[in-house]
Amino acid sequence: MARMTLCLFFATLFISLSSLAQDPVGGELAIGARFGGLSALTIKKFNANKSAYEFMAGWDFDDNIDAFTISALWEKLAPISSTKQVNAIIGLGPTMAFSEKFRLGVTGIFGVDWRFRVLPINLQFDWAPTWFFVNGSDFSFVNGAISVRYMINNKKG
Repeated sequence: MARMTLCLFFATLFISLSSLAQDPVGGELAIGARFGGLSALTIKKFNANKSAYEFMAGWDFDDNIDAFTISALWEKLAPISSTKQVNAIIGLGPTMAFSEKFRLGVTGIFGVDWRFRVLPINLQFDWAPTWFFVNGSDFSFVNGAISVRYMINNKKG
């Protein structure tokens, strides 16, 4: 089980990093900070306004977790506005936690993502519950956050 989760994590990471070389319409790359239950560095790569890959590395402050975590998420974007600047997001991906013991799990994400067109800013409001199932079973429910990112290659609409 642990090997399969590690393979899934690294496959998602490899596919995501290889997609950074491509620049389709809506292929923005954004880097910033996430503030909340999991406070982290966040990197997000948008893919043609239909999906995105998000990587988070930071500290999960949930009392049951209280560890440095790394997550790689695939997110489906569903436009809320006609300009596709505001999207509902839903996604899933593997998570690793490093504390006294190494743990593996899965994180889901639900929220709203807003890419400004006149400013190189991306805001995201989300909830990312995590279930750890390798080396102990814990569910991190307290994981709401706001992310503020700088859009490196902002596509002005």
